[in-house]
Amino acid sequence: MKQTKKEAAELSEAAELMKAQAQQKEEELASLQQQMEQTKEQSAAQEEELCQKKRELSELTAKMEEQAANQAKELEEKKAEVETLSKATKHMEDKAQAQMEELASQKGEVERLTQMATEQEEKMKQREEEVAQLGKAADEMKLQAEQKEAELLERSEQLVALQSQMD
Repeated sequence: MKQTKKEAAELSEAAELMKAQAQQKEEELASLQQQMEQTKEQSAAQEEELCQKKRELSELTAKMEEQAANQAKELEEKKAEVETLSKATKHMEDKAQAQMEELASQKGEVERLTQMATEQEEKMKQREEEVAQLGKAADEMKLQAEQKEAELLERSEQLVALQSQMD
């Protein structure tokens, strides 16, 4: 009988121990569930933040693309202006060259023609100055166009970098 009481006591003790372990496991499970809920909430908040960042990045990308398009258009306009000035300069140079050749052929003529040649030379000097001024203006516009092109290239590189970061 003592043996049975002893076994019953051991069984009761083992049952208490198992009950304590079960309660501990339930507490651990509850703690894990709470952690899972917090993790889900954090994940949802991070996902919302990521979506916001993506929206902001998309807006910034759109603005930069628009700026790049505007600058490309402006650059094309500047190039067209430079080309027009270059053509005008070439035309003026050709005209001046033709007049110089004509002047050279008239030097042997009479005094009246010499006087007219002198006047022609003065006009040509004036035109050469105009040509030089046009040349300077064309060079300045070409430099501005190159600067705009460099800025456009830099912004395009920034855009590519932003897009690669977004991906």
